[in-house]
Amino acid sequence: MLLLLLLSPAFLAYSQAPLSLDQAIENSANYLQGRFPRGTRAAILAMQSDDPDVTDYAIRRISSVLVNRDWFTVLERNAAVMDILSRERDYHLSGYVSDETALSIGRELGAEIIITAAMVYGQVWQLDIRASWVETRQLAGQYSTANIRPDSAWASLASPRSPAQLIDHRIRDAVNTLASRLNSPMELSIGRLTLSGTDTSSEFSRYLYTKINHHAVNNNQFRVVAPTRSFSPPQSSMPRATISGSFSIEGNMVAVFLQLVSDSNNISLGSERFLIQMDDLIRIPIEILPANVRSQDEAKRHEEIFNPPVPVNSNPAFRIEAWPNSSSYTFFNGDELQINLISNQDCFFKVYHIDVDSKVQMIYPNARNRNNRLQANVARTIPDPGILYRIQAPFGQDSIVVVASAQQFENLEAEFAAIEQATQNTIGVLMSGRGLGMEIAEPGSAVQTVSARFNFTSLPSNSVLRNPDF
Repeated sequence: MLLLLLLSPAFLAYSQAPLSLDQAIENSANYLQGRFPRGTRAAILAMQSDDPDVTDYAIRRISSVLVNRDWFTVLERNAAVMDILSRERDYHLSGYVSDETALSIGRELGAEIIITAAMVYGQVWQLDIRASWVETRQLAGQYSTANIRPDSAWASLASPRSPAQLIDHRIRDAVNTLASRLNSPMELSIGRLTLSGTDTSSEFSRYLYTKINHHAVNNNQFRVVAPTRSFSPPQSSMPRATISGSFSIEGNMVAVFLQLVSDSNNISLGSERFLIQMDDLIRIPIEILPANVRSQDEAKRHEEIFNPPVPVNSNPAFRIEAWPNSSSYTFFNGDELQINLISNQDCFFKVYHIDVDSKVQMIYPNARNRNNRLQANVARTIPDPGILYRIQAPFGQDSIVVVASAQQFENLEAEFAAIEQATQNTIGVLMSGRGLGMEIAEPGSAVQTVSARFNFTSLPSNSVLRNPDF
């Protein structure tokens, strides 16, 4: 009967009902008391917040509740602490302290724990509270209360928010939450951010990438580094992880899913999902889909046609990888595209471009750049001097397919000027190595081939994304 009650619509509606700020603070206080013994010395500070005045109000209310409960020994801020806070506020225009500064303040006060809090706004108001041990720097607890009912006593303090500010907060909160789950700092690279279930990038991918990178750089738990492109594990004194993710259109919302994964063992260290109003993205403006894709389903159909399963190799130990010179896999009009390659064996390669109009052309080797030999475990970038791959209209999603062979391909020059209309059949022939000069190396001897591919998206110039302060 209790289980039925908990699952009943009435109970769910009640559990999702808005709370007052005082109720949220009382719940947070109950949580904190359950995490620490009576008498624990605590310093209370504000986290970074888009609404400093609202957070200041919440901090005062939290301090009052904790002092009156007489569970924690709440420490007053002295002159030295106020000087630290003043310098930090001058440096960070948000007016709030970094994790490192908060811990130094805790040491200055002789605190055992630092309690930090912020009032944040996404689609609803939310109170976030974190507690960290000063000595070990480890997160000891985190509690969030969403759907807080605005009250005239504090809601009027909130500053107006633009759609860009609302979205930026959502992304920042997700990055900081992922960081809070780590016991120690680690190196971080930003991976692919694509339309769910596809390899499709867009303006929104570029927007997410830039924002995630910015907030990770400004978080003390992360040291942002470039992705590793090698068949050998990276040598580092610090553990390493990657944030990658996907997004999908759900009615009038865009759902974003981010995951932090350890590079050493591929274990998830945490994930975050949040929603963004589609209208907010339109107002910025940021496009969710590439110019040549009209829906999520069309993007998936496109990839089914142009990205068939990679064929089984006769030599499974033979591997090749390819990636562009853009970590977000997006390019603006006029940008230069470069293609990076690495293989674990000496080989020969050729590169095909499938454009937004579904046409296929071999772009490497060509009449100017004929050296298609790739040395094992040595990354190479093409094109060679003398040719540039320049992004221009029409814009949308393109694909690059690289085919490698242990032996030189025959009749390469016949393909230098070949352009064919791509269909599922012709791409299947391309990828399987049964056509375009790839099937036979010499009479009676099959060519061992492996392939790699990636999609990239070309974009018209976007002043919002070009502006480093967006």
